[in-house]
Amino acid sequence: MKRILIVEDEPELQELLCAYLQDAGYAAAVAGDGAAALDLCQVAAGRVEVFGECCLSPWDYAAGSLIITEAGGIVTDFADTAPNVLRPSSVFASNARCHSVLKELEL
Repeated sequence: MKRILIVEDEPELQELLCAYLQDAGYAAAVAGDGAAALDLCQVAAGRVEVFGECCLSPWDYAAGSLIITEAGGIVTDFADTAPNVLRPSSVFASNARCHSVLKELEL
């Protein structure tokens, strides 16, 4: 089963994302270990296939984004552009195979 990690503070958005992803055949987990950089490293290591969060500060995602990119994954914001590491941003991260699922989510 495909694993997805959703870290989001808004319960309504959590439910929407989980329902959509479960319908698409993913095991969606709304959780995290507290540090976005570590959650992003889970994606880079292949333990989790997708990570998403609405608003992260640059120090929360910059290093993890680099690690994912070096591992062959993809990191974008909700607008499907590269996050600007000089300001807060939404972050969607995945392995290259799963990124098409992220593009289907119109948030």
